[in-house]
Amino acid sequence: MILPRLPGIILILLMLGLFHAAGAYQKPDWIPRARAVTDQELFSSLDLTLPALAEVQNALKSSDTTNALKALAEYFGGHRSRVYFFDPSTVQERVNTFASEYPQQVRAILAGASRFKRTYGQDVDWQVPGKNLHGRPHTPNTVRLLARQWYAENIALSHFLEDEKSGSIDFLMNHVKDFVADYEAGKAESGGNDIFERFYAGHRARNWLLMHHLLLGSPDYRWEDQTFMLKVFLLHGARLVDQSRKFNWGNHQLHGLCALYEMSLMYPEFPVMKEWNTQALKLILEHMEKEVPPDGFQFERASHYHKLDMINYFRVYRISELNGVSLPGWYLSRFKKMFDAVAALAMPTKSLPVLQDGQDAQQNRENDVNAGTPFGLVQAYTDAAEFPEPQEALFMSLGAFLFQEPQFKFFGSDRFPAAWYWFLDADAAKRYADLKTSSPAIGSVGLKETGYYVMRTGWKTDDLYMLIDGGLAQYKPDHTHGGILGVILYARGQVLLPTYHVRYSDPSYQILKNSLVKNVALADTMLQGRYWRPNKAQTGFGIWLQLPKPVVHAWEAEPDYDYFRGSHNAFDSIGVKYSRSILFIKPYYWLVLDDFDSPGLHSYQQIWQGDYRLTQEAGEAVQEGKSGVRLRILQPSTDAASMSLHTIAGKKAVWIEKDGKSRVSFATLLVPGRVSEEIPVSFTAGNRPGSYTVTYADREDRITRHSEDDASELTVERMREGKPVSAITVGKRDKKSTTEETE
Repeated sequence: MILPRLPGIILILLMLGLFHAAGAYQKPDWIPRARAVTDQELFSSLDLTLPALAEVQNALKSSDTTNALKALAEYFGGHRSRVYFFDPSTVQERVNTFASEYPQQVRAILAGASRFKRTYGQDVDWQVPGKNLHGRPHTPNTVRLLARQWYAENIALSHFLEDEKSGSIDFLMNHVKDFVADYEAGKAESGGNDIFERFYAGHRARNWLLMHHLLLGSPDYRWEDQTFMLKVFLLHGARLVDQSRKFNWGNHQLHGLCALYEMSLMYPEFPVMKEWNTQALKLILEHMEKEVPPDGFQFERASHYHKLDMINYFRVYRISELNGVSLPGWYLSRFKKMFDAVAALAMPTKSLPVLQDGQDAQQNRENDVNAGTPFGLVQAYTDAAEFPEPQEALFMSLGAFLFQEPQFKFFGSDRFPAAWYWFLDADAAKRYADLKTSSPAIGSVGLKETGYYVMRTGWKTDDLYMLIDGGLAQYKPDHTHGGILGVILYARGQVLLPTYHVRYSDPSYQILKNSLVKNVALADTMLQGRYWRPNKAQTGFGIWLQLPKPVVHAWEAEPDYDYFRGSHNAFDSIGVKYSRSILFIKPYYWLVLDDFDSPGLHSYQQIWQGDYRLTQEAGEAVQEGKSGVRLRILQPSTDAASMSLHTIAGKKAVWIEKDGKSRVSFATLLVPGRVSEEIPVSFTAGNRPGSYTVTYADREDRITRHSEDDASELTVERMREGKPVSAITVGKRDKKSTTEETE
């Protein structure tokens, strides 16, 4: 073959093109990042040597771009090499079934789709400054909401659900094209609130991918729009892979990776997609290996984000299963441990308590569990873009179905949630209904890697439960609150010592993320969270740059009692050493011992959340909640401590305070019950420091610390008529602590 004399660069390009045409050369990742590919670039990015794309190649040989695009749309719309969560050809049939089975969710889907279209329209301001169709100015949270495109699914479904076509497809495509046009023109948000930030772009890519496959089930979805969406996916893949070159801690990268994995798995006909898919899966596995410890709770230790990552790992598992992609054996077992962790930490209400950052925007249980998207009805406000807090029943129903686990179904919903409808087979609801339910065989339990410890008496509504926060996220503690060694207490159907949901966009967020609204003890009112840093996106979220490091010294879970002891270094800077011990005598009371040691004079505070009244008797605060549930907080009748009521950021609490130096201790008795129960309780301190007597009805316990130098060991003597009848010693150094379940 004789080549004409041409400039060197042109000659090289021609040779490369010839090699590619022969199938001997694979182009590198040249996909543009600042714009969508052109028609010719779309074709160039395909492996046209594939026999399945022969019609596309033949049309291109005839320079017939239009028919080449039509052939490409027909291929990806029908006989493709990869399987999505559902078959597009069955969409109308499955929509009809969905409408019959979940009429309430259909109404919510249609209402939400209509509201979104009326609020934002097709010509959108994808940045700040900007405004919606009502003239309301955009905030950074508006961009955050728009960028994630949660309503794309509902608007796509509305095309099939409405008797008369309402222009939903035209709306969606004009909406997407407006996004691309504004991005290419530099009119989309960049910087700290970048429209392509991996969390935003990951959600958007997944939602548009789902929208696209729904619309493939409609004859009204034009080939021009279908091929345009291929260009959109290439653009998103290129931007997402640039943020996925190396592992970064946290759910933001994982969301982007999971979107990249789903999208690139669907389109192996683009060689670059196969490269992206390999990279995405590599890092997803690294996230699971590093961020889901053996005890199963996501490393950021926040109940909200644990549940978000359960969705991420489920989607990766499911799309891989459908396409015959083998994941490592440990992936599924570690994924199951995430459900085990929810069961281990759940209250008798079958829900997790609020752990760290948990969103304030909540749906009611039934709406949330059965809503049309995994997160229910996403808020369409311009001043906030928080996800509603998804209820545990949504996830535990999925876990019960996937693992055919009757104990998981105990925490699930009565009927299979609509949220998973498009991700599983059409008979999933029936198979879930056929699964039996069994009560969990989980007693008091410690998740030692995560640092959460639960004391419980059982799973009935009237049972008692306490969770102790004895951990700290080692990496990226962005969602961690200043509540280390704090507790959450549930009794008789009610949370009596709560922690609170937060809302990133609310001015109270910084306060609610710190110690004054936790059930903790402080020295000189020094808060645990220090040095606040807001996020660059200016959406209200922020983190504490300094938090105390906890150490767990003892954990014992036994049929008759539980015992925990831990310490942290929050007050080392002022010369104060601190530790907390908690003894649970089942099913009667908790004794909480807070010890401070310092050579200097300091003031110390114990804080207990709730609406209390102080009784006429010294050293007692009483909270009387719903349905006559009561919590009594008692100090020893002979101990000098002051009690006062406080309200901070709208949250009420009682403070117990002391001044002193050397060893200063709080001994506090927590006694849950009902107003209707006339059970006499007294709490006194003995003549010897560190000795106490608790009487509960006809029960008398004498509790003694072994020494002030080592406050970890306690002896509890059960007395009858002034004589000991039994005794236990807890916290012994030579006693092996258990972090496993105690039945």
